[in-house]
Amino acid sequence: MSHSHIALHTPGWPAVVGALVVIALLMAFHHVVRGGVTQGELQRELTALQSTAISRCNVLRGRLVRDNCLSHLNALPADPTALRAQNALTIVALQQLNR
Repeated sequence: MSHSHIALHTPGWPAVVGALVVIALLMAFHHVVRGGVTQGELQRELTALQSTAISRCNVLRGRLVRDNCLSHLNALPADPTALRAQNALTIVALQQLNR
């Protein structure tokens, strides 16, 4: 009787393993999609910051000051994460140039 008891429970294991694999794949997919969304948001933020900074540089009086401001912008990193770290310093520098 124990042989038939084992046979009844054996087919359940592949279904459990399959369900765990599906859950793991869904979690991995979610992680990848979430990373893509985050990267897109950072890229949009970078574009907006660059546009604002270029506009601020372009309204500065004096060609030398304006060119200096734009050259500082070109020296900033293209990586949005690194840009966030330097954003505060850039704002201070722009404010000093506006004085």
